[in-house]
Amino acid sequence: MADQHLPPGDAACSQNGKTLVGKIERRNLLLGMGGLYGATTLATNPLALAKPISPDFSECTTAKEPGGSTTINCCPPRSGTEITDFVASATQAYERKPAHDASETYIQQYSKAITKMKSLNLTDPRNFYQQANVHCVYCDEGYPQSGYPSQKIDVHNCWFFFPWHRMYLYFFERICKNLLDDDTFTLPFWQWDDPSGMVMPGLMYNDTTLSLYDCLRDPNHLPPTVIDLAFSRKDRMKPPIAPNIQVNYNLSTMYTQMITQSPTPQKFFGKPLRAGDEPDPGEGSIESMPHNGVHLWTGNPAQPNREDMGALYSGGRDPIFYAHHGNIDRMWYIYNNVLKGKNITDGDWLNSSFIFYNEEAKPVRVKIQDSLDITTLGYTYPDLTLEWKKYKPNPRRKGIALPPSPKVGDVFPTPLSKTISVLVDRPKKSRSKKEKDEAEETLEIQGIKFNKREFVKFDVYVNEDDPSLSGPDKTEFLGSFINLVHGHSMNATTNKEFALNKVLEELGADDSGKILVTLVPQSGDVTITGIQISYDTSKF
Repeated sequence: MADQHLPPGDAACSQNGKTLVGKIERRNLLLGMGGLYGATTLATNPLALAKPISPDFSECTTAKEPGGSTTINCCPPRSGTEITDFVASATQAYERKPAHDASETYIQQYSKAITKMKSLNLTDPRNFYQQANVHCVYCDEGYPQSGYPSQKIDVHNCWFFFPWHRMYLYFFERICKNLLDDDTFTLPFWQWDDPSGMVMPGLMYNDTTLSLYDCLRDPNHLPPTVIDLAFSRKDRMKPPIAPNIQVNYNLSTMYTQMITQSPTPQKFFGKPLRAGDEPDPGEGSIESMPHNGVHLWTGNPAQPNREDMGALYSGGRDPIFYAHHGNIDRMWYIYNNVLKGKNITDGDWLNSSFIFYNEEAKPVRVKIQDSLDITTLGYTYPDLTLEWKKYKPNPRRKGIALPPSPKVGDVFPTPLSKTISVLVDRPKKSRSKKEKDEAEETLEIQGIKFNKREFVKFDVYVNEDDPSLSGPDKTEFLGSFINLVHGHSMNATTNKEFALNKVLEELGADDSGKILVTLVPQSGDVTITGIQISYDTSKF
């Protein structure tokens, strides 16, 4: 087979300014796809499988671009190499640094690594575009679950979100180290949670000749534009928010997602996905915002799905993706080491496994339990000031009289085509401190039916009769459900949870037997089956 690779510098941008979305698929650059390691996967008898999930690499599937007919094939290259089990081998932990503080020497070094990755033969899984497709295949339901051919794997919208991306970045970083012959090299992180990093990092856009540049980004979001961690497509039509106000909104969003909405492991990591389950059981707090918001804000609005960053199947083609997810990974570090949040202890989570390619282009099977201690992976994060810890949202009003509204059963199921407010019964009011310590009262939006191949967003408020007067800095705003465009599965059903213990106390609603829940559609077609209050005891 002839030696094939993409030229250095992103060929996705043509001289006349037009962009070629999905260039890799259109040029059939993914070579030798299909069955991979069939003999090394787990047994196909479902009765012999435990609950931990593992992908079946012998049945990688293709899809169509959303809204088009172009084939998306994210399947890794064929390889006859035997899969080995991961063993942590780091002898020293090197510190990852904020992208906005990168020196010129570091920028040149990182760009050199990406250039080398892009220049590798496309049959080499270390090739930059093949690494992007590792993300695509695991995030767009390219693999069925081993032993359950009718059920796919999507590491988003479930408890795999944090650990899968941690190990994905780990191997990407190892490949960079190898190509640079520098074991001290580490990936940067985009510190969008701090005012100092709330613009697009200069190393990613200042020099268009470097491999760190990607033309498929929103040209209206270059510095000094402040990032919006809760960005929506509709926001493009609104008057711009003053930079200082946007910074405050972002800091309040970080407080809400990291503290108010992350009181238990399930709220932070997402809901369980076990062998045999359908994908999309429910996302954790950080995945919706800031993760999805940053993806969408960065992507190019001139593209159908804001490619590259604005869609999951194409996100890994932009080098800024890895800086973005470096900070996502740092949020897990902060959750454990600063906020003292606990990891999941469920064996099905700890023993679920995925396969990545190492710096020698060899496939390695990694269990989630291998990802828990980053020092054994050879990196760590600096202990920086967390400004957002001081930006707790405040109630717009307290103890409001609930307006006349229909009950849940009188409204749902229904399409969310307009703003809907309903009164939701609480199973128990005036809960004791002991009861609150033992279980987090949880608002659950149930049976969210949507198309994974379109951007979907709706906002959720509690005890707010005028959502236009609330925002990220108000307690009444619980958060959002956000779906980024996928390339594979079409129809999906999921749930979305919000923590209520502190929220109801702050709103003066702890003694009320009902709460007012308001859903505000922002984008996409959504049907909601129901809303109820339950209790999350996952921290015990």
